[in-house]
Amino acid sequence: MRDNLLFFGPAEPVDDSRENCISLTDQICSDKLGIDSPSVGQSIDRAHRIGRRNRGGKYRPIVVKFNDYKVREKVRSQSYRLRNTRYSIQEQYPKPISDRRKELQPIMHEARRRGDHVTLVKDKLYINE
Repeated sequence: MRDNLLFFGPAEPVDDSRENCISLTDQICSDKLGIDSPSVGQSIDRAHRIGRRNRGGKYRPIVVKFNDYKVREKVRSQSYRLRNTRYSIQEQYPKPISDRRKELQPIMHEARRRGDHVTLVKDKLYINE
């Protein structure tokens, strides 16, 4: 999972046709993040949607496995450019770490609201450090 990123927000085809998730994520990287397309497209091993198809308008995330850690970090570091859009990118963590992060997020938001400096690293929360 260390090489994976989750892409949230890309629309799914309405019919049950197959989609090319690699080209879709490559297009997001070039259009929204400003990263040149050949380096990203060539460093993706595989990409696919996870979870069951939702008819309620909520799109399933795309898991992208990169074969080059430097390109993965380049994409992750540019994800701030997706603010105020329907897209987002985050790292994929194992279920126990993901559950722990969900528990820590309300505490993190409350601390930020108070004006504290907060950092969430994997499953640890650092406040004013």
